[in-house]
Amino acid sequence: MAIRKLRFMTYLAPSIPEVFYRELVGKLGSLLDIETTLQLDSAASGPTSVGRDPLTRGEVDVAFLCAPSYLWLRDLKPSPIALVGAAPVPMDERNEGAPVFFSEVIVEKGAGLESFDDLEGCLFAYNDTQSLSGYYAMLRTLEDEKRSEHFFSSMVMTGSHLGAIEQVRTGEADAACIDSQVLVRCLAEDPTLGDEIQVIRSLGPLPIQPLVIRSALPAELQRSLAEALCSLHENAEGRDLLERHGYQRFAPPDESLYTRERLLAHYGP
Repeated sequence: MAIRKLRFMTYLAPSIPEVFYRELVGKLGSLLDIETTLQLDSAASGPTSVGRDPLTRGEVDVAFLCAPSYLWLRDLKPSPIALVGAAPVPMDERNEGAPVFFSEVIVEKGAGLESFDDLEGCLFAYNDTQSLSGYYAMLRTLEDEKRSEHFFSSMVMTGSHLGAIEQVRTGEADAACIDSQVLVRCLAEDPTLGDEIQVIRSLGPLPIQPLVIRSALPAELQRSLAEALCSLHENAEGRDLLERHGYQRFAPPDESLYTRERLLAHYGP
């Protein structure tokens, strides 16, 4: 039976603006000649084993989420999802055209924190526990560098990268890890921000937030979705959509990069 509607969800707004996903989902509907809808869940960067999981329940067909949630969903038996063969490539020369991004360690300017070592004993802000760039990138760095689990005096969850930036900016927190895509956008939208915070280290590259689709959907539809995304930059309208939101194009992700061993500290998602 032909699929007449694709139900999308993003877990990545508002840190990555809702308008990007609305424009993208609308464009995909036109390209695939299919009805599309978009839902938002801003409670975390992806579903977890605790709480409602709309992908497993068949209530959502396609989701933009962070890597820790993808790893959890992929490891379920049977897995309810498959990795879409298309992922966004940010306009960042460091990624060399690959769908990867970075985690920027930020501090307040003038706070006397100039190196990673200076962060010991500080208060660390993060967006949520399903975030690779905001949470696990830091935990993994502490583990890899054999730093104490109690390196920070405390850690506080803010609910979004935007909230973490604001806490550092106002001095409520000493440091945070921010998705490089988000930080570029925030600095462009608020020129005063660059006078108030600074990046003291970049962690990564990290594989970009994956796009997943319910594995029960037809393979042909899954291929068509990936092809539509990967060819989006080839026409003026699609290229304009991507560039306005800070992306070069969509490209096939390297699935081998999405492993617990590469991405997560021993804490697990």
